[in-house]
Amino acid sequence: MTRKMQKFLVSAGEPNQEYGLYVMEKESPHHAKDALLAYYYDSDSFFHVRDQDKGLFIPALELKSCKDESGNEFSGEDLLGRIKDAINAYEEELPGYVQNVLSYPLPDDGE
Repeated sequence: MTRKMQKFLVSAGEPNQEYGLYVMEKESPHHAKDALLAYYYDSDSFFHVRDQDKGLFIPALELKSCKDESGNEFSGEDLLGRIKDAINAYEEELPGYVQNVLSYPLPDDGE
């Protein structure tokens, strides 16, 4: 596993989810209080995960399989390749997301 991959956690979503691959940096300046920045590879979009849902994310080597939106199941080397692609997409899309979305402050739950 590459050093870059070790900096990320991955998820195939909640148990009742039919498909999906999500990635999240373990440590990120873009994580907010109680809201962790994650990337949904299948829809090419960022979203925030509540801190209490971080348990859905695990190290890449612990993920056994995931499915894409067409129902294709990935495991083993194919899964690792898909995770690498998802991490690369995250890194490519992050600067635009930060500039266009994160430049605006997140609402504070106390207000």
